[in-house]
Amino acid sequence: MIQQRAGLGVSVGIAAGLAAGLLVLSGASWAAGPSAPAPAATPPFGEVIEVHVVNVDVHVTDRDGRPVAGLQREDFEVFEDGKRVKVTNFQTVTSESSSSSSAPVKSEGNAGASATPATVPPPQEDRLHLVVYVDNFHLDPIHRTRVLEQVRGFLKALRPEDRVMLVTNDLGLAVRLPFTSDAEALDATLAEIERLPAQGATGESERRSAMRQILEVREAVRRVEGPCSRSILVPAEAYAEASRKQVLQAIKAMTVMVNSLSGVPGRKAMLYVSDGLPSTPGEEVFQILYELCGGGTGSGMSDVTDGALEGADSISGQEILLQVQRYSVIQDLDRLAAHANANRVTFYTLQATGLRGNNAASAEYGPEERILQLPSIQTVQNANLQSSLALLASETGGSAILNANDVTTDLFKMKDELTTYYSLGYEPGHSGDAREHRIEVKVRRPGVHVRSRKSYRDKPAIER
Repeated sequence: MIQQRAGLGVSVGIAAGLAAGLLVLSGASWAAGPSAPAPAATPPFGEVIEVHVVNVDVHVTDRDGRPVAGLQREDFEVFEDGKRVKVTNFQTVTSESSSSSSAPVKSEGNAGASATPATVPPPQEDRLHLVVYVDNFHLDPIHRTRVLEQVRGFLKALRPEDRVMLVTNDLGLAVRLPFTSDAEALDATLAEIERLPAQGATGESERRSAMRQILEVREAVRRVEGPCSRSILVPAEAYAEASRKQVLQAIKAMTVMVNSLSGVPGRKAMLYVSDGLPSTPGEEVFQILYELCGGGTGSGMSDVTDGALEGADSISGQEILLQVQRYSVIQDLDRLAAHANANRVTFYTLQATGLRGNNAASAEYGPEERILQLPSIQTVQNANLQSSLALLASETGGSAILNANDVTTDLFKMKDELTTYYSLGYEPGHSGDAREHRIEVKVRRPGVHVRSRKSYRDKPAIER
């Protein structure tokens, strides 16, 4: 039986040696002369066997986040769409077992010369192909400089056989350096990336501008239409829609990157670096409207009474929360994660902002800036930016690096995970149905944490 990784199927024709010999002879007789009669077709002996194995790479850690070693096949349970399946393939992969080895060879010029070691490259399935994806469109240049300096040290610690690609998302997707293990080229290209424009500060400026417009509209219409007229939704909706388009562009660019990795052998991972992608663009601005219109949690912003909410043009806090859900990109993020799983690409996400406390509102700031710095608003904004990063990592079996100024430790944990894991395989009861199937892995040990990809798509034969 032949195992095909990544859940792909392969047809294996088994024929007798005699039949193969007859085919060779028939080719020779045709070459000897065109007048020779064509031999009768020889039916092959044996049968065609379809081997279809779904592989799942699994990380198991204890309560302190340390890898759990020594697990066996019987320690794992795998479920597809809620039904338990039999684990047919099992392998423990470690950095030692997948590292390159050397073997002695003889010198051709001098038979008496001593043997010299020759590096033997590891199998393709053991190599790591890592994409460092810098999203300049959602990244502050100061945060980028701090984080990329730490990424440099992480890349230098990778194995010689590992390959790294450097990619940026600016106004479009750009491959800055194709797959390489050249440390000097990687370092030089990272320096070039640090000098590129970054748009993170622009996003903050657009948010303040939207807040300023909301306050201006509110003040202009409050005496006639009330402080919570539907008119105040217009600036918030414009900001949310513009932000949503930017997020969808980022998701589309990552989808294209996953497509390009579909045929790459070995372990495939993407380290996505940004300040975060809002899973619901504009949510923090709508949260301000919610609190302004009497739905707040003690922020002190609202001066609305029940009577002020009356009228055809008034909007309630509950309606505001419903309005913002129109801009959610959760389903788009789910599709990206499923697409990555279908191509066995693991997301590791790194929020470059680091650990930030809630800023105190300075008296020198304008009203819109002071409102945006309220603890309740900043909490909503941070959660909104981080939830997308957590989703992509969790669904694909990776991890999210959040709330950390020094990410070196987390990056080196990531390096260990990419070279040390358990590989499980099972044969599903279907083949090529083009559907997405959910995967769950459990370990029969108390107190352990299990991470693996959460789904795969059973590609039809023509796509395989």
